[in-house]
Amino acid sequence: MSERILSVSKLSVVYGARRGFVNAVRNASLDIYRGECLALVGESGSGKTTLALSIVRALPTNAKILQGSILYRLNPNSEIDIARLSEDEIRKIRWKEIAMVFQGSMNAFNPVLKIREHFIETVKAHGIAIDRKELIDRAAKLLSLVMLDANRVLNSYPHQLSGGMKQRTLIALALMLEPKILILDEPTSALDVVSQKTVLNVLSNLKKELNLSMVFITHDLAITAEVADRVGVMYAGQLVEVGDIYGVYYKPLHPYTQGLLKAIPRLKGSVDIASIPGSPPDLINPPRGCTFHPRCPFAMDICRREEPPETHTNDRIVKCWLYAKDSKVI
Repeated sequence: MSERILSVSKLSVVYGARRGFVNAVRNASLDIYRGECLALVGESGSGKTTLALSIVRALPTNAKILQGSILYRLNPNSEIDIARLSEDEIRKIRWKEIAMVFQGSMNAFNPVLKIREHFIETVKAHGIAIDRKELIDRAAKLLSLVMLDANRVLNSYPHQLSGGMKQRTLIALALMLEPKILILDEPTSALDVVSQKTVLNVLSNLKKELNLSMVFITHDLAITAEVADRVGVMYAGQLVEVGDIYGVYYKPLHPYTQGLLKAIPRLKGSVDIASIPGSPPDLINPPRGCTFHPRCPFAMDICRREEPPETHTNDRIVKCWLYAKDSKVI
């Protein structure tokens, strides 16, 4: 594994609501390495976006980080805890070190400004002094990297671009300040199949050419293997399995991961699609023990009483009593 660039440790995030506090992320730990793409997958409401927003400290006002650290390595000799930074300090990190392309952000463009002005305004907003020609040249280079006609796009208004072109333009815009980590929240969800494939190819090329670390958030497991090196599976605010993409896909350990993969249609073999029974838990009052036990076909008594520990295998991190060292099953 290459150099670790960011480490999330025992992170818990809650949202204030009328009925109480929503436990959106619970005791999550995760490492991100230089030059890799990590995919976060899971059902809607599993905490993927909240985890990502915590990393860039862009949580809504009713959210609060209860505990944990988000250690970012500025250089080989210096680390900072993003979770402890002030708002002024986080502005120096956000977009310059870690950038995020938000879900549905294709509508984020100002409709009365040409794309050229979006690049100029982005650099100005972060107080970076740069010659205008140099700025436009860099924007053109980035647009070329995402397989767009730079001259045409820079001189276009947002409505003159297709959905796939706007998505790729946003990726180029997010890279304008040369961040080391790029977080993408459902970047292909609003695109047709052809545009999805183009965006996935762009992301793969960017990772190689810029040695960029990426976090790819999606609920579509079928496209994850196109770009990801590792995958983290989230359920009810917890990371229940983390490992190499091929290991997780071909030999899933956690029953929830197994259920997700069985729900994917296949081109060969059985055409039967099996859904996971039941519904995700109420995160204001989550069930005792393992939060997945009401839906798990392998649930034991200990699963209903105690939360499973984080178990490290040869190639995987998994939170399940089936693999815990002190589990009676093993």
